[in-house]
Amino acid sequence: MDLWMVAGLGLGVFGAALATLIAQGISAVLSLLLFLRRMRRYKSAFHRFDGQELCSMLQIAVPSVLQQSTVSIGMMLVQSVVNSFGAESLAGFSAGMRIESICIVPMAAVGNAISSYTAQNIGAGKVQRIRSGFRSATIMSFVYAVISGILIMTVGKYMTYLF
Repeated sequence: MDLWMVAGLGLGVFGAALATLIAQGISAVLSLLLFLRRMRRYKSAFHRFDGQELCSMLQIAVPSVLQQSTVSIGMMLVQSVVNSFGAESLAGFSAGMRIESICIVPMAAVGNAISSYTAQNIGAGKVQRIRSGFRSATIMSFVYAVISGILIMTVGKYMTYLF
């Protein structure tokens, strides 16, 4: 669809974005239909989502969605400003963002994992396990931060000699 919208219809970047939107929408609808079909196999009282349960989930999900959206929108604004400075600035910014991703993505993954871990333990009524899981996640993040910081400072020190 990307090739057809960009090259065939001449829509450029808008065509690529539109193709992605359409493909993701189709994927979401098909995934929901497949989920509902597979749920019929199980003998349970599952028919549809309970409205009260949905509200409970939204109270937890909406703040997270807003936070992640705010970060993404902010990065788009920064990227648009950097783009105006030219190719050299854009290359430097891109390299810096890749280094930042190496540092941030693993810790964000640990954060997402501990979020699921917490929710599962609350659901299972094992609230006492949450504290130990949080402690372990904090230690993992701290150790990764120290190691990645040392590596970046070491590599950065030697990179200055090359340029």
